[in-house]
Amino acid sequence: RISQSDMLKEPKLTRNLALVEELKKIGNTYRRSPGEIAIAWVLANSAVTAAIAGMRHPEQTGISAASEIQLETSDLESIESFLKNNPV
Repeated sequence: RISQSDMLKEPKLTRNLALVEELKKIGNTYRRSPGEIAIAWVLANSAVTAAIAGMRHPEQTGISAASEIQLETSDLESIESFLKNNPV
């Protein structure tokens, strides 16, 4: 089992920061944050009916709009490829 603190240690830290950069790149085309893109990616999975996201600041309430983002197939494939090539 992977703990949250393990995700902040090397080599996982470098991998996770690279994933954030990938999500930023995709997010720029939609004018959305990496978090919104991550939620949209989760919701694009037909086996998922809802995504629960915690927020720390009131300005993050807009992230709930992620359910309205329809990621292009190429963006979904880009995220999937990253995860396949960089397993946890």
